[in-house]
Amino acid sequence: MKKTSKNINRLSARFLAFATECRALQSPLYTRLSEAIACDVEILSLAAQATSNPETNLLFAAVHYLLQKGYDHSLTNFYPSLCNNPRSGDPFPDFRAFCLAYNNKILNLITTRRVQTNEVRRCVFLMPAFGMVYNLGQHQPLAQIDIGTSAGLNLLWDQYEYDYGVGRRYGHPDAPVQIQSELRGPTTPLILDPLPPVNFRTGLDLHPVDVRDPDQADWLRALIWPEHHDRRQMLSAAIQMFTNNPHTLCAGNALQTLPKAISEAPQNTTLCVFHSFALNQFSSDMREQLESILLIHSESRPIYRISAEGNRLDLFTYTQGECTSRQLAEVHAHGRWTNWLA
Repeated sequence: MKKTSKNINRLSARFLAFATECRALQSPLYTRLSEAIACDVEILSLAAQATSNPETNLLFAAVHYLLQKGYDHSLTNFYPSLCNNPRSGDPFPDFRAFCLAYNNKILNLITTRRVQTNEVRRCVFLMPAFGMVYNLGQHQPLAQIDIGTSAGLNLLWDQYEYDYGVGRRYGHPDAPVQIQSELRGPTTPLILDPLPPVNFRTGLDLHPVDVRDPDQADWLRALIWPEHHDRRQMLSAAIQMFTNNPHTLCAGNALQTLPKAISEAPQNTTLCVFHSFALNQFSSDMREQLESILLIHSESRPIYRISAEGNRLDLFTYTQGECTSRQLAEVHAHGRWTNWLA
């Protein structure tokens, strides 16, 4: 498929921006590769064949996935996730050679898979927000709907243990998933102990990830950046917890499946819709449709929406066809810190 120079230039700028993001999020490997890819028309042309966004993450995940599967190549030696003593030096010549050698394999992955990172540590800022919703709902159990749920692992937030470095832990002691994070700023969120009860939980995704399928679980692991060992460990523990206690994941366009999920939420519960780093794949029209659905359904019951997008955590309250909102926190994309504002 032929790509115009305009598309290549756009993608080059996207890889340069991604290099800045990778530097901030402590991935030297992807930082260097992104900078080099931005100047390489052949690799940019390969990435441009991706059928979903973001092409940056999708290309890197495809290569990581193949290396995890044991495709023999010297590039493996640069990946901290795949060897104990990764090589120093410039990884791009090996990366480029790998992409050209396995062009068809990569093309198949970037045209059939999606970026569906299930970042479990984001629960560190979702959890206090859910506690706030529980209080606003007069302490009725929560009914939760996760938009863009991926594998649904963040719906298990109430079964994890949390350590904010404040001298005590919250949640389930000795849970397989132990999440550590930093609270920044002068304001400390109110964290309920015990955590709020959840009576209903369902996840919506165009293509939910079934972690009981080893290949789909491997794709989730490939989405984790190579240097981030702690993220990979938490993901593996959460996958095991979900396998032992699966819950409902609904396949399809969230704008079509959300009304049914809302109607199924039990009465005498506090309805909480949430999403984390998912609306970046929504067009402006889709966002307006989502807002309209929530406003319409709020005529019959209050709905709370927790939004974690970019570096913001926001609470939207829908009541009688009206919406109010407030920012709750500034957050790290991978949940390493939270600056609580509310």
